[in-house]
Parts: sequence; C-alpha cells; structure tokens
Amino acid sequence: MLKLVDSPTLSFIINPDGTDRANLLNFKKKKIMKYYSSFTEEYVHDIFKALNDAKFVDKYYGKPFNYNNFKNLTDFLQGFVIGNIEIYEFLNQKGLVNRLRCPYTGQQIGFYCSYWSYQNRAIHVSDEGLKIMQCEADENNKEQFGTDGNPVLEIYNSFTLYQKMSLMNLLITIVEYDGDQGNHKKEQEYLNEINKYLNVKIDECMAYLQIFGFKRMEEDLKTLTEIQKFYLLLDVKDMVNCDSNPSVIKLQRIDAQLDRIGITNEDIEKFEKWFDVCYLFYKKSF
Repeated sequence: MLKLVDSPTLSFIINPDGTDRANLLNFKKKKIMKYYSSFTEEYVHDIFKALNDAKFVDKYYGKPFNYNNFKNLTDFLQGFVIGNIEIYEFLNQKGLVNRLRCPYTGQQIGFYCSYWSYQNRAIHVSDEGLKIMQCEADENNKEQFGTDGNPVLEIYNSFTLYQKMSLMNLLITIVEYDGDQGNHKKEQEYLNEINKYLNVKIDECMAYLQIFGFKRMEEDLKTLTEIQKFYLLLDVKDMVNCDSNPSVIKLQRIDAQLDRIGITNEDIEKFEKWFDVCYLFYKKSF
C-alpha cells in the first residue's frame, strides 16, 4: 500500500542514485547565515533555542540544530520553518513564526503584508524583506543548479500537454475518491497551486478524460521519465496529505492507480529514499 512520507515538496532533487547527499551537506556546511538586522539574529536564536530545548534533532546531522547548517535566511525560512509541517506547527504554537516584525529587516508589520506561503503555512515579511527573499532564492537556485531559471518549472515544462492534462486528471480523480468526505477546500487550493506549474485548463482536462477515458490517462503517464514520475508521486503525496485522515480504501485505490501507470511498490520505496534529500525550493506564492 502507498506509504505517506512527511517531507516538504516540491523540491530540488539531488541525483536519483543518492550520491549527492553528502554534497548537499557540504554545500550547507560551507555557508554561514547572514543576519540583516539585530531582530534577525534574535528571531533565529529564539527558534533554535526552542527546538533544542524541546529536544528536536536535525535529521541530517543527528544533533541539535545550528544556524551554520543553512546558507542564508531564505534557505532557513522556506525550507525549514515553513517546509517542515511538524516544526512549523510547534513554532507557530509558541508564536515564533510571525511576530509582527519582518525577520529580515526587523520592521514592524501587520498581518496584511507581503508573505511567502506553502500549503497554507505562511511567513510574513516587509516589502523590503520580500525583495531580499526573492534575491536570495534566485542566488540559491543559481548556485545549486547553475541556472537563473526555476528548476521545478523546468521539470513540469518537460511534460507534454497531454501528460500535463493527465496528471491533473489523476489528481482530480484522487479528490473524487473522497466522495463527500475529505478536505475539499484544501484539495482545491492544492490543485490551483500545482496548476501554476502545469498551466492547463481544468475544463479541457476533464473533457480530455471524458472523451478518451482512464486508459489514455494511464498511457500518457506510463511514458513519463523517472524524474517526472518522482514529481508525480510528490504531487500525489501532497494531494493525499490534504486529507488529514485518508481512508484505507482511498489509499488502496491510489495504490492500484499508480500500479496501472507503471509505478510499483518497489518504485515507491526507491522514491521514498529520494524524499530524504528533497529540499523546499521554488514552490512559492508571493
């Protein structure tokens, strides 16, 4: 049966064979986070102190968290504070995520301000802080990938139009497995989010499915490359996680659907190993 993995998505991918895991760690170790204001230092310090006092352990290093493990503040905020739901909920309950001041500049801000969000988790920043965040995200992207482009968008752009439409139909089908149950509002929000990358018309996707049926959808998705299938699984996982308590029947149907598009339990186990070296990067809504 499909096993859910608690890890941030969508992400930049280290080499599928896992050989670059050490390179990711070395990449992080070489960098020291830049503090833009005295409040930045206080903000980061308070978060690490709360996590270490609560005995959270950095899964990469197997020891207490350290700010030197992050390249910059954007790396820390996007991939760690917002990207990890367990850490976010713990910190948010303590009032350490949004403190009515910009984490970058220390400026006083309200709740009606610029923000960066992922899966309904948001970090509030000033307009100036947002510019710094965007700049650092671009720098992170260029250094890690040697490109100014968006690596996640590049993956989705490598799908054909019919593959994009079939991926969207697969996700819609997962929603329909819930019937009248499930968190449909959250699922719709995620469909809207993923469609920023697929850029397809929902009514045309549904018409395509109605005309050609599930067999065509499965044929389209069978031809995906390995990295494209990895992203498909990330999307499926996120869609399932929109429902806090998915039924066994729903998971069994998804498992059978994945099998029909050529993704076996062995493939899922291999992909799960990749999840450990995923890092929230460009899945953003400013």
